[in-house]
Amino acid sequence: MFGFDCPLCGGLRSVNALARGDWLAAADHNVLLAVALPVVVVLWVVWMVGALRGREVRLPSPPMWAWGALAGITLAFTVVRNVDLGPIAHYLAATSG
Repeated sequence: MFGFDCPLCGGLRSVNALARGDWLAAADHNVLLAVALPVVVVLWVVWMVGALRGREVRLPSPPMWAWGALAGITLAFTVVRNVDLGPIAHYLAATSG
């Protein structure tokens, strides 16, 4: 059977490891999510604190090229983790250990 890892495969294990404070284990399960999730959480906390204080918080709007770059990085990550490139692809694959 062909095993295909989507960009979010290993995501739940990665979030669990991040919640325990083990960034290296989180990166081993899904490095893309282990990097992106803390950034998203910080932005959410900034927005939430402003909203609770009754202030309008306007987070910076990324330019269009940034959305394209994010899509390209996600696509490249998906391809590389599913192509047999030796130890690099093995590291990027969603591990269960």
